[in-house]
Amino acid sequence: MHHDRPNTTFLMNSRPVSVADRNLQTYLFVTQDSTVQFVADACGDVLRSANGFLEHNRFSWQCVNGLSGLKTVGKTVLSNSVLVLIGGVEKAWPFTDAELRVLKPAFRSARHVCVIGAGIFPPLSAGLLDGRRISVHPNFRIAASEIAIDADISCDAITHSSGLSSATGYVAASITISELVGKQAGAVTKQALDDHLGLNRPTQPADTQERLRLLRKSRGHPVIAAALEVISDNLEDPLPIRQLAEAISVSTRQLERVCSTTLEMSPKQLYRELQLRRAHTLLTQTNLSITEVSVASGFNSNCVLSKWYREEYGELPSQTRKYAWYGCSA
Repeated sequence: MHHDRPNTTFLMNSRPVSVADRNLQTYLFVTQDSTVQFVADACGDVLRSANGFLEHNRFSWQCVNGLSGLKTVGKTVLSNSVLVLIGGVEKAWPFTDAELRVLKPAFRSARHVCVIGAGIFPPLSAGLLDGRRISVHPNFRIAASEIAIDADISCDAITHSSGLSSATGYVAASITISELVGKQAGAVTKQALDDHLGLNRPTQPADTQERLRLLRKSRGHPVIAAALEVISDNLEDPLPIRQLAEAISVSTRQLERVCSTTLEMSPKQLYRELQLRRAHTLLTQTNLSITEVSVASGFNSNCVLSKWYREEYGELPSQTRKYAWYGCSA
């Protein structure tokens, strides 16, 4: 299995959604104006990172500017999307009656709706919130209570109610998207995502992406979880598989069977996966020599590291190092 070189350039994904692809969740970001495009980019980055953890494109997204931009989006996409209205925090979202007429069917047909900052104004003015509890930025609470006397305004930064999520501002927007991702992809993915993006303050060191990917692939199997814990603590000096099995109180045969059925690999291959991931991390994030990387990753020689690394990543460790430090021109 080859790992593609990580794509560090963020691109908005505007690929149309197939109705037949039931596992794909599309997010449609509608921005108040160009000043809040960065919020849409940040929310898209949450989804891109989630796809990376899940190893396939579970989430798709596109962005339009202004409510009138909804006219360019097909009805099929709208009915299968999470509609996200992204407003600023300094001024209300201006709109016309014609734009509200465009918003109403989109709002009602969306799978879920999320409003950020001033994004609260269009649906509130159109009477689309039906008295549901909403989080409103402090700058807008007086106006919101006047527009809709029966509005149930929350002082919380984020509120989730029936079919509707609301967030007061920019930072809360990314957290809200992460929470929506967690509802669909599960708690393990959400924890990994939040640690990766710095959206929480973990009480213990964050798991590596590779470790969490393997744990998720095994559907949280306790034997795999225990094995990953021990392997992670013994990467530099790898344990024989017999000792690994003893450390987690299972037989060697049981460990082999669980690895085969849940991960489609042997315990030795599982060990090597984590060793190679550590090597890749050290090659791209430190200036350790190749020999030092080999030792720190538990390989007894540069030749052994190079053999398995090339099979996994399609290039030599030295090539990864050059690309990481000097780019494509190296």
